[in-house]
Amino acid sequence: MAVPAFRLVPFFAGIAAVFALLTAPQATAAETGAASAVVGGFYDTLLATMKDGPALKFAGRFERLNSAMATAFDLATMARTAAGAHWPTIKPEEQKRIADSFSRFSVASYAANFDRWRGERFEVLKESPAHDADGGIVVETRLVPTTGEPVQFN
Repeated sequence: MAVPAFRLVPFFAGIAAVFALLTAPQATAAETGAASAVVGGFYDTLLATMKDGPALKFAGRFERLNSAMATAFDLATMARTAAGAHWPTIKPEEQKRIADSFSRFSVASYAANFDRWRGERFEVLKESPAHDADGGIVVETRLVPTTGEPVQFN
């Protein structure tokens, strides 16, 4: 039995926070709304995938989310960030394998855990400048389950 999406919040809140920050190079602070549009577009695809989830089965959800995540998120940068200070010491062919594995794992996690729609919705609330040198944007969002408290994602 799959775990309801809102129970996976600690894991996915962390991933969503990293996603929001790492998509920022696609938009500058001057392009207000662009980062929210990227995140909102991903959530639209995620919800549609959840609604079709049982019919799509894991493979179909993976395929649909793989494309959406590749468009919306810089998974290679996320893998590099997760590796931290050790990244430069890793051979280039190993870096590629790590980035590929991280991408597959991220997509598979969403495909496995967001397997059906239970009335949840995602809300994109606002944008604010990130505290980084790249001029990134933090997109404040939340997951609103049908029961229980909404969960903040930044």
